[in-house]
Amino acid sequence: MSSKSKKITSANSVKPNQPNAQKTPAMPKPSVAAANSSATKQETAEKSEPQFVSKRDQRRNSRQEMIQTQRAVRAQKIRRAKQQQLFGRAASIGAVVLVALLLGVWIYNYTHAPVIPTATKGNIQVGVMPAGGYGSAIQCMATEGTAMHYHANVQIYVNGKNEPIPAEVGIQSNCLYWLHTHNASGTVHIETPQTNGKYLLGDFIAVWAKNPANTIPAGPPDLTATQFFGLPINAQHPLKVYVNGQVYTGNPDNLVLYSGENIWLEYGTPLVTPVPYNFAANGVSP
Repeated sequence: MSSKSKKITSANSVKPNQPNAQKTPAMPKPSVAAANSSATKQETAEKSEPQFVSKRDQRRNSRQEMIQTQRAVRAQKIRRAKQQQLFGRAASIGAVVLVALLLGVWIYNYTHAPVIPTATKGNIQVGVMPAGGYGSAIQCMATEGTAMHYHANVQIYVNGKNEPIPAEVGIQSNCLYWLHTHNASGTVHIETPQTNGKYLLGDFIAVWAKNPANTIPAGPPDLTATQFFGLPINAQHPLKVYVNGQVYTGNPDNLVLYSGENIWLEYGTPLVTPVPYNFAANGVSP
């Protein structure tokens, strides 16, 4: 290559750093934010434009809403019916179980009921003093015994005048004895945690004596072969005992307190004819 050709080539070559070099301007690219903004504006414009709904579409939408409402109401009724059915079954089962339990309790109570000693007219029953003395087997408890509960009645007459047994004999401030009274009617309550047992008139007198303040006009509770509430028993001052209207000549302390028993203790004269005691009229059963 000649020197002249080299010069021409050199003259045609332009280095990038030269100030007179020509560059092709680049086209600006649209930004992502601008594109998103344009799309959002388009969507907003579409939403703001009123949508035309024909009457046919309105009727169709109304029918669909009505059908959905009817289905919801029907489903709710079905749920309520199932709940009522389940409740009815549970109530029926509960009633059957309750009846079975009550029947079982009745059968148990019937087969395990305590044998309450009942008075028999003309058949006077007597016992013997306990080894520890009268009243030694009678306890004072915080609550009334429930295994056996029945009533007898004791009336006291001194020289023809009735001297009622005080109320709350055998009832202390913190307990009550198995034998006790609630009022002055003469009704003795026998309420024990035992299902059997014989309790004597002597037991009741001994319980009564634990609170000497509960006296009668004749004197403090006392009953022996020679003493009656502090009064001597002799030919001039006899003690006559009736059990259910029948004369009893033995030791009155040993009389068994049976259910419905009516015991009269008459000291001195004149004598009073005993009458049957009306338990129901006094609010208790024998």
